[in-house]
Amino acid sequence: MSREPLLAQDSVWSFPRLRSRGLALIAVLLGVLGTWSDSAVGLTLSGIAEGEKALLPSTMSKTNLTVWGVPGFGASQLVFTLEGNGNAALRLTSSAPFSVTFSNLSAGRYFLSAEALSGVADTSDVSFDILATALGPANDAMAMAHSITTIGQSMMGTNVLATLEPGEPQHAPNGGGRSIWWRWSATVDRVVTITTAGSSFDTVLAVYALTNAAHLDLAGANDDAGLSDPFSQVTFPAREGVTYFIAVDGALSMSGNAATGTAVVRVLDAVPLTIAIVAPTNGFTRVVASASVASEVASRATVSGSRAVAQVDYQLDGAGVTRSGTLSAPYSWALSQLPAGDYWLTVRVVDDAGLVASAYTGFSLVDGSAKFQFLERIASIPAAFQVGILGLKGMKYELQSAADLATWERLISWTNFDGAWRFRETNTTQDPARFYRVVAP
Repeated sequence: MSREPLLAQDSVWSFPRLRSRGLALIAVLLGVLGTWSDSAVGLTLSGIAEGEKALLPSTMSKTNLTVWGVPGFGASQLVFTLEGNGNAALRLTSSAPFSVTFSNLSAGRYFLSAEALSGVADTSDVSFDILATALGPANDAMAMAHSITTIGQSMMGTNVLATLEPGEPQHAPNGGGRSIWWRWSATVDRVVTITTAGSSFDTVLAVYALTNAAHLDLAGANDDAGLSDPFSQVTFPAREGVTYFIAVDGALSMSGNAATGTAVVRVLDAVPLTIAIVAPTNGFTRVVASASVASEVASRATVSGSRAVAQVDYQLDGAGVTRSGTLSAPYSWALSQLPAGDYWLTVRVVDDAGLVASAYTGFSLVDGSAKFQFLERIASIPAAFQVGILGLKGMKYELQSAADLATWERLISWTNFDGAWRFRETNTTQDPARFYRVVAP
């Protein structure tokens, strides 16, 4: 059975554009997209790089190789000569655009040269290897994506030894370059959810739509969908007749390594529930009397949708506080014993299909206590001093004094319009010792 050339000049591709879906197949797998040039001459060879180790897919014993050259001035033809692997030299001649295809090449070591027949006497050469099998997963490249034919079916694979293809983007902000691929075609218009729940490592997920023979469009991407389980999930409207390519990558760790392991991918004909945080609202701010006073913040979430609720969780972070828990309907609870600071609250709902939806809000508890900024004597007034007081603008404060730290009396109260205030005490001779404090009544 004859084969179409698996490597061609038009096979060069990059995300999110494809020049040719079919011709991209081995261009990606073999990685023979380099350009090598002998600096001593004007002829440039493209299609295979010096020292390249091209990898045959595990399902193929032979492949084709397309190369092309850019000759110097005046050349009308190039002669390409391929030697190696115990075979007789193969010679192919090409006029502009100076491209040839060597067919049915098996694994081995090769030497390729090109020579201009006219014009400037240019020559160029390159050595390369074709290895028998790829070291990485069978679906390491997008062009070798495994097919998903059944909605709800769990597909498994590994990204151990997976590699990043030339031109491949980072899948979601935390992708580590260990991606593997699946593909799924929509038979009708429907909203679907793709999830990696059940994977053994921290996944990153991206879905691309092949809208025509030349374009890939991002349909959605996600890093962490869950609170504690680092799986990924994307929901999007799929269109009839469109093929979607699914990339599962490993998230980068703090040390800069990509997570690897067993990936589980499912395409589900389902939409996650919707969850919303009613209180505290995003940006909610409350002034507390002191940084040492613990406060309570009433919280409430609502869940809507047609699926059954399996679990609702929350997680709170901020001001040195980390808390989490499981909630029961009607999903109202109190966040108690909170010191002043900034907080981030996440609430997650899981439905009976394992799909996840999350909501987020940030709020602040602001320390409203006043602070003594300076204390100094007044040289012109014996037994007198002045003190600077800082506090929140608009807050009402009261300055109090006591002789024994037990009985406090109000000296003055004011509204802190300017943020800073200066107080003078001109009569301190009546007490051998006296204490002062500022409170927010």
